[in-house]
Amino acid sequence: MKKMMILFLLLVSTGAGVYAQKQNKMGAVAGKDMAARRATRLAGEMKLDKATAKWFTSLYAEYQDSLKSVRRSAAGVRVPADSLTDARAEQLIEERFRQSETETAVKRAFYARFREKLSPVQLVKVFAASDSRQGMRRTMPHQRMQQGGARGFGGEAGSGDGW
Repeated sequence: MKKMMILFLLLVSTGAGVYAQKQNKMGAVAGKDMAARRATRLAGEMKLDKATAKWFTSLYAEYQDSLKSVRRSAAGVRVPADSLTDARAEQLIEERFRQSETETAVKRAFYARFREKLSPVQLVKVFAASDSRQGMRRTMPHQRMQQGGARGFGGEAGSGDGW
């Protein structure tokens, strides 16, 4: 009976791990697919010719991957604000500033590359699309706060400041 139970638990835990890996891969593929669809939609809105559209979608995918890696590196462990020391709070704020500066540097670098073939009006569309996603992400904690479950800066409930 014990052997059956151990075998059963082993099979369940192995199956759960495989399922989690599959879900994680599917999420990454879905994210890339969504970025590709956004690039195709933007290329259509900007009325790019085929060659420029191909160049744009490739560069836009690279741009989105770069932004995602910068944003992912900033995602850290959230700590309730009440448990932070002053030194740790200042450290978190400085890290946030560095992350914002790095993100801005990535945007400037890609701005220079996009500028090679796109007009200023088209550039506004490219960077407005990128910023609108970030803006939506920043408003979501505030909306969750109104629903009674927000996590703000450092993870404290109810701050609604979106950090």
